[in-house]
Amino acid sequence: MTDILICGINGKMGREVYSLASQSTAFNVVCGVDKHTFGNFDCPVYTSLAEVNAHFDAIIDFSSPYRSRRSARGGKGVRVRPAHMHNRALSRSA
Repeated sequence: MTDILICGINGKMGREVYSLASQSTAFNVVCGVDKHTFGNFDCPVYTSLAEVNAHFDAIIDFSSPYRSRRSARGGKGVRVRPAHMHNRALSRSA
């Protein structure tokens, strides 16, 4: 089982990832990070990565591009090696 932390857990995609991961036997959501800590989650939600004391194997980041860069650098005492970061805005051509 892979322990995951979801950045942006209260956003539309973060909630969707949480829902799918919660139904899976392959993943365990240990906590979330979001500027809004409310929500119906079975895990703690923190306002910054520096507050997290839990062990996790991976970060799934659907926060803002600024917060994604901060997550990639890690928090206090946290070493993070991103496998892939993708924050590209899509636009439609007329």
